[in-house]
Amino acid sequence: MFIKLTKKYISPLSKKLYFQWVKENNKKDIDKAIKLNKELLLLKSTPLISIIIPTYNSNPKWLIEAIDSVKKQIYPNWQLCISDDFSSNKELLEILKKEERLSDKINIFFRDYNGHISENSNSALNLVKGEWVALLDHDDLIREDALVWIAKGIVDNPEVLLIYSDEDKLDSNNQRTQPYFKPDFNLELLLGQNFFSHFGIYNKNLLDEIGGFRLGYEGSQDYDLVLRCVNKINNQQILHINKVLYHWRMHELSASFNKNAKSYAPLAAKNAIQDYLYQKGEDINVEILNHGYRVISKKNPLKNLLLIVEIKGESVIEIINSLNVVFLGVGKDIKLDILFFYKSFNIKKIKQLERLLRNKSNIEFIKLKNCGICKYIGNELTHIDIDFMMFWDLSIIDIATERDDESFWIKELASSLKEKNAVAAAPKIITKKHRVFFSGIYIGFRNIPQSINFNQHSSNNGYFGRANLIQEFSLLSKMVILVKTKNFLEVFNKFQKTKDNIGFYRIMRILKENNYRFIYNPFSVLVSNKNYLQRKLFKIKFAFESLGFFKINNKESSKEIFKDPFINKNIILLNSKEYLEKK
Repeated sequence: MFIKLTKKYISPLSKKLYFQWVKENNKKDIDKAIKLNKELLLLKSTPLISIIIPTYNSNPKWLIEAIDSVKKQIYPNWQLCISDDFSSNKELLEILKKEERLSDKINIFFRDYNGHISENSNSALNLVKGEWVALLDHDDLIREDALVWIAKGIVDNPEVLLIYSDEDKLDSNNQRTQPYFKPDFNLELLLGQNFFSHFGIYNKNLLDEIGGFRLGYEGSQDYDLVLRCVNKINNQQILHINKVLYHWRMHELSASFNKNAKSYAPLAAKNAIQDYLYQKGEDINVEILNHGYRVISKKNPLKNLLLIVEIKGESVIEIINSLNVVFLGVGKDIKLDILFFYKSFNIKKIKQLERLLRNKSNIEFIKLKNCGICKYIGNELTHIDIDFMMFWDLSIIDIATERDDESFWIKELASSLKEKNAVAAAPKIITKKHRVFFSGIYIGFRNIPQSINFNQHSSNNGYFGRANLIQEFSLLSKMVILVKTKNFLEVFNKFQKTKDNIGFYRIMRILKENNYRFIYNPFSVLVSNKNYLQRKLFKIKFAFESLGFFKINNKESSKEIFKDPFINKNIILLNSKEYLEKK
């Protein structure tokens, strides 16, 4: 039985539904953690995890709760390092002195002047004895089994240098709410939001190498910290623990509740992102959004383009109107070639198109017989000297942008492919009523592909803002997609001698298996004129065609569940019809 979403987009969870989920899962996790902890303690050595808490006139009650959440940890090999930034609250100072007296696992440093959060955090780092450092805010909590799962991740993954978990928030009644079930590491998303932050664990040697926290990034010092770490390692050295281990307290002085509580934080984050990309030699601007950040490239890597168009009975006028969107995009700076594929098309219409497009681009018409489009490209265009090719659907009729630059949409898309292993990028496709038709695609239960925020208004930012942030996905639709020609054709070198009519989505799977990445860019927006029924039929066709994504070694493996690293299984489950019907 297929698991279907009750809503056609990933939505925030109700407090009641999340409470039920916590009730079902917490005890199971704790029981597993107790058993796992016994196994860890049988090892010759277990990692010492040092937790740092910077304080400054903290709320005494909340600080005690934060410290207690560490002292209650099932995993025993921890150290708590607290640095106080010259607080004037005498009650707070007495609490800290008392805690240090009561436990040799707790070390306190009292600074003799106020230096702000980055300098204070570095003072806490100086107390660290462990191989690993975890960050905990002075008013937040960690779950009692948190360090067990972290230690397990460290022991099982010796190559890992950074670890993060899922998180939720604590309301004024200490009730857990607003869980963020995060994806596995997603570099583009990290440049749009700091999803790493809570619960973030860092290898101490890596922190020493980058010099700890930097002054001048206060408010987003942890964002700057993780970006500088990421710049030193590869993605395979970053581990996501798919459990809610951190509880972020909501109150008026916290960014969890009040975005304006630290008005200086967004600018510090912008500077941190810019610094990260400048270090990589990129010429960019960073825009601050209500739901995150957006990287805007100043350079356009697109110099030439091969457009792949399949004609399915559209009139000459419809074809020209759709292609005008491309002509506006490429302008005069980009060399354009067009390949038209058709199964049955009037010769008279072909000549009419040739006449109308003569001054726009080089064009060629190919009649499809027993050969698919991808097979033809692989066999005939192996040595083509064009950097990018784009698959184009003729239902696209307009550009949706508030910018004066009509070529913006294609430059924006191309800028998503600056990274060497980023090989494909897709825009957001909306209807004339500004409803999302195609966007980034995640693989749900039973290998069913789902378009994020489908049929929602284009301005809806979705679950934790992800619908409108640049990020990597496991799959993109070929409705409109920009692909690096060289990488796409490399796949065919392995299949030239086969008789397989290899399809687009099979190629995507092979690229994915070779660690190539697919980027969704919601700031490049195109308008489709497909009506509701046509959109439904197109989605069915897409679901059928994308089955090729689940074929491995030319064998159907759709029964084998594809674990999509870019969508958390918990958020899909909690939006599923089957789960809700049980409640």
